[in-house]
Amino acid sequence: MKNIKGFTLIELLAVIIILAIIALITTPIILNVVNKARLDAAKDKAWGTIDAVKVAYAQDQSDNEDLVPFPIEVSFPRVGNVGGSVGITEVKMSGHKPEAGTVTMQEDGTITCCNLKFGNYYCTTKDGNTMNCDTEQDQSCKK
Repeated sequence: MKNIKGFTLIELLAVIIILAIIALITTPIILNVVNKARLDAAKDKAWGTIDAVKVAYAQDQSDNEDLVPFPIEVSFPRVGNVGGSVGITEVKMSGHKPEAGTVTMQEDGTITCCNLKFGNYYCTTKDGNTMNCDTEQDQSCKK
């Protein structure tokens, strides 16, 4: 008889089982990394929206003789002439604009956002320092 070398069926099944176990272990880890990246992206977009409102406010103050009274509330999305602007200055930003939500600027310079929606996440900040994003709307900041 010829000496034929190769893998037995048992050896092949053992390798397939080991690969399946590795896949079962790594899939949830990878999914958590993806979800965390989406959450962090939503937070960054919300901070970017706040920065865009600050820039629009400064631009409006330099271009417009009539000062906008405080508190300044910018609503998203822009529908017609309502929302997405500070005074007569449109809030311009690169990237994704919020699908919904508001940004409010107080006279003391405090800026908060309420339920800025980016994809499946709603982002809210109350103190201007900590951004909280979740898949559920924050009911405490709704009017």
